Amino acid sequence: MTEQAANSTLKRIAVANKAAPPLVTSPDGALSDACVRVSDKLLSLQVVGKACQMSRVSLGEMLDMLPDKSLLAVIEGPGETQGLLALDPMLFSALIEQQTRGAVNPVAPAARRATRTDAALISDWIDKVLALFSDILQATNDVRWSFGYTYSTALPDPRPLGLLLDDTTYVVLNQSLMIGTAGREGSALLAVIADGRGPEPVAPEKQSVVDSTPAASVTGAPADPEKWRADLGQAVTTAAVELTAVLHRISMSISAISKLEAGDTISVPLSSVDAVRVEDFNGQVVAKGRLGQQNGMCAIRINGDDVPKRTIDRYIASDRSADPIDNQPLTPTAASPLQTTAPGIFDTTAPTVDLPDMPDPPDLSVLPGLGDENEIDALLASGHAPDIDLGDDPGTDLPSLDDLPSLDELPAMDDLPSLDEFPSLDDLPKIE
Repeated sequence: MTEQAANSTLKRIAVANKAAPPLVTSPDGALSDACVRVSDKLLSLQVVGKACQMSRVSLGEMLDMLPDKSLLAVIEGPGETQGLLALDPMLFSALIEQQTRGAVNPVAPAARRATRTDAALISDWIDKVLALFSDILQATNDVRWSFGYTYSTALPDPRPLGLLLDDTTYVVLNQSLMIGTAGREGSALLAVIADGRGPEPVAPEKQSVVDSTPAASVTGAPADPEKWRADLGQAVTTAAVELTAVLHRISMSISAISKLEAGDTISVPLSSVDAVRVEDFNGQVVAKGRLGQQNGMCAIRINGDDVPKRTIDRYIASDRSADPIDNQPLTPTAASPLQTTAPGIFDTTAPTVDLPDMPDPPDLSVLPGLGDENEIDALLASGHAPDIDLGDDPGTDLPSLDDLPSLDELPAMDDLPSLDEFPSLDDLPKIE
């Protein structure tokens, strides 16, 4: 066989395999395949599937399996069913790095909590993984619980999941992945209701959902850049930002800290009330204000001159795709109380500080009129200023001084000793 014939044969095989529907496989293999293929087509990111553990557990058991500080993406399926896709910090940070920097850092970053900005950037990846995962299983009975899930929202904390998700049995797939050429390891945990409401299995010869998807939807470039920019801007500007109000900072030794007990008092300068610092999670000051109270809660009145002018619009309007948006501080838009119904989120209602009432001014009607400036100057020059009637002022009831003794009756002082009788001071030492 000639080289040209061999190349032609390989080309026909590749085209046939590309047009062929996905093979019937197990759910664990389907999730691994979906993560690998979507990462490659959508982000040009090399991902290798490793071990995948599948189990059926209760809601409480599933919540105990969630990785710490993971990105919690709530997903919605047919019939108002809800599930969860949790990406650990190593996986979602690699997906963010690939989109913002064009490459995955060989050195794994420190684990951090995911933000809504992270979720907005990864939501397209999540939707395509879920669609391909269901499409691979379309010829099996597993399509009933895997079908039709899409990204809904992201939660910053796992505690609401116990109330948000149905208390029922879940199919849980815990997929380990090797990410990038450096071999960073991450994991994705998919949990969907076991009693799904998907369709009946379809024949394998039918065309798959993924293969019928237009090529533009699985490439890295968005179909409508302007819409993508607007959606990203809305997701970023509506994301929750955790801010900390710092009244005062002091330095103490370890021995002093170890001696602190309940009831001890730490002094705070009074000037700190007017110099409260509002900081982001990185410790950067985003605003300054004055401490007060509103509706029984502590509140901060933001000083308008101290609010930074830089806003997230600067990064959305400019071509700054290489800069991670999460590293830029968000700017508060108004003053806000420290405590609201949603912890960590500042209310946009400007607070009012209750100040004590000022006392009424004294009655000055008893004072006589002094006339204009010329009359006052003439009166002072004459030396005959009139008496001022102070009315019932107790200062007018001064006692008479007529009974004071005459100074003429003081005793004579002729018997005082002469100063010549003082002792000599020659024995005192000389001062150099």
